[in-house]
Amino acid sequence: MLGPVEVTPAETNELRAVEPWNVPRYWAIVAPLLEPAVEYADGNLGIEDLRDSLLQGQMHLWVSFRGAQLEMAFITRFNAYQRRRSCQVVVLGGENREHWREDHQAKIEAWAKQYGCDCLEIWGRKGWIRALPDWRSVYTMMRKDLR
Repeated sequence: MLGPVEVTPAETNELRAVEPWNVPRYWAIVAPLLEPAVEYADGNLGIEDLRDSLLQGQMHLWVSFRGAQLEMAFITRFNAYQRRRSCQVVVLGGENREHWREDHQAKIEAWAKQYGCDCLEIWGRKGWIRALPDWRSVYTMMRKDLR
């Protein structure tokens, strides 16, 4: 079993992509940050589903440290539509989430473009509209359960 994550000064205040094989090493510190966001998923996914998708390389784990503390973690995935390809931020959690936009959005944008994406997406609560002033709200999703 791999040991705990050790953070060196060179790795602080930077965004790091976690390779699928390295997800188990981070999961114990990442999962508690992401669980509150999963509560808003309306039953579409659970924390175990995210872990499994990361391990299979279907989603991408990103972590950011401030000092030696994990400040935030988020998960992305690619969505292929008929006329476009997007990079979706599936869940994001942690402290100082406003740093996501300030410190990391440009890096994610560049990375997504490298993989052929022409937009970033966040499916989230309405509060994200205020938190991301340079984004536009495209639609509101409504659901009626049939069970």
